[in-house]
Amino acid sequence: MPLLTDHVLDEDAAVRVLTRRLILDYSGRFRADEVGRVVAEVHDEFASAKVRIYMPILVGRKARERLEGDDSECSPRPKGRRGDAAVVVPRSQALNPPMPRVRDHSPP
Repeated sequence: MPLLTDHVLDEDAAVRVLTRRLILDYSGRFRADEVGRVVAEVHDEFASAKVRIYMPILVGRKARERLEGDDSECSPRPKGRRGDAAVVVPRSQALNPPMPRVRDHSPP
């Protein structure tokens, strides 16, 4: 029978893996320490949650939301020439751009 501490270690390991993945995903936009801080803050917000099994998934979703600019306090990493800031596009716009209008070409 697994001990309670085994679940905590599994959760911590999963959050560390999540942090490394997010650092790679956002390497062009945020510094590694900023991504780590966001993940740690989000993980701390869920500290009192009783159900822990889905914690890494919840932490990952909330951290991505913050990093995508929904409620982030991080500053984007400059990219390109010195002084140019990275453009942060909300995930909803990046994944679901507005569709162009299609004209009806059927004969009258």
